Amino acid sequence: MDQYMDPKMYENMIQALQTFATQTAQATENLRGVSAKCKQVLGENDLVATKMDPYVNDIAKHYDAAGQEARRIIGLMQQELDEHYEKIKRELENQDSE
Repeated sequence: MDQYMDPKMYENMIQALQTFATQTAQATENLRGVSAKCKQVLGENDLVATKMDPYVNDIAKHYDAAGQEARRIIGLMQQELDEHYEKIKRELENQDSE
């Protein structure tokens, strides 16, 4: 990791990714809810409801994958940020002991 990294930039990016992950999870939930409501209103045997379901599930899988990837990146960025802060802490402790 570069000693010149901007921790605030990392924190902002982590926050943006957390927002993205939350919003994609909510969108997935809404999409599945609307699909279920549509099937309820049209009936389980309705051709539109039956054909729509696989598309909705496919889109929901993509949303889920995007949210999972965002959470994975958050973990990596948070780890880098924590390592950066630990390095600074050690450097300060070393300066104090000299």
